[in-house]
Amino acid sequence: MQRPGGVTAVSILLWIVGVLNVLTGFGVMSDLSTGLGLLQLAIGAAAILCGIGCWQLKSWARLGTIGLMALNALSILVIWVQYSDRIIVSRILFPLIINGLVIFYLMQPQVKGAFKR
Repeated sequence: MQRPGGVTAVSILLWIVGVLNVLTGFGVMSDLSTGLGLLQLAIGAAAILCGIGCWQLKSWARLGTIGLMALNALSILVIWVQYSDRIIVSRILFPLIINGLVIFYLMQPQVKGAFKR
């Protein structure tokens, strides 16, 4: 089966986010804390791997991407609750909407079917 266009877009998004997380991880490790930097590196590596897996229509990558998006949305909500007085709402809502749309898209039967071989 041919890869749906939305899956291609999600793959590219994951690669970009993964590379940015890896770069951020290296920056944080040199400035602040090794633990936080290693966490950023791990998240970045997971995003890149899920992006490669989505590109290849691997079923584990669809589930991994859903998990990453759900964890990201949860972390955004936690940050919003903790710092609601200092955060601009639009900077929270846009990433939440993107995470929700990706999860919703990957749960669609036709997209789910593309990942089954």
